Amino acid sequence: MFRRRFWISLILTVPAVIYSHMLQELLGYTAPMIPGHEWVAPLFGAAVFAYGGPVFLRGGWAELKARQPG
Repeated sequence: MFRRRFWISLILTVPAVIYSHMLQELLGYTAPMIPGHEWVAPLFGAAVFAYGGPVFLRGGWAELKARQPG
């Protein structure tokens, strides 16, 4: 299950990175302009967090409840 979430999250990360303003400025390129291109990075980033993040959030919460973070 984790492996599947990892690969799907990785695929969803690619458009978020391509359309991130910081990477475009750092590498000196411009991503293809599509309608709503300014929303690509935040929407795909939110999707990665919502789909791939709960595994880590549940583990972190369990560690905090056990009073042994880290």
